[in-house]
Amino acid sequence: MKPTIVLEAHDLAIAAALIGLDGLISLVFGLGLHRQLAVAAIRMVLQLLLIGVILTRVFALASPPVTLLVVLVMVAIGGREVAVRPEQRIKLGSELAAIGREFGGVDLDLNRDETPAGVVSFD
Repeated sequence: MKPTIVLEAHDLAIAAALIGLDGLISLVFGLGLHRQLAVAAIRMVLQLLLIGVILTRVFALASPPVTLLVVLVMVAIGGREVAVRPEQRIKLGSELAAIGREFGGVDLDLNRDETPAGVVSFD
């Protein structure tokens, strides 16, 4: 059995500092992502706290039917999130290249290969 990963206050402070740094970079470069980043970070913390509370209680019950019910609910919620995801998502690489060109960076002349990847064989 693997040991439990223990997160301490300094681990969480490092993560929060990195999110804060991302927000600062957004402000400095005028990317307009700082508000969206803050909302996403707050939402993430609340969701993880709620899931932690729920799973602690479910595992304390030690009831397979209750655990199965929670798993099914989580799968249904995950499936719904995938189903409502927008078709046209922003491609991060393309956006970063556009920002680089805007600030006088190198034009990489990106051409995406649209052919599907082949199946990997492990024979």
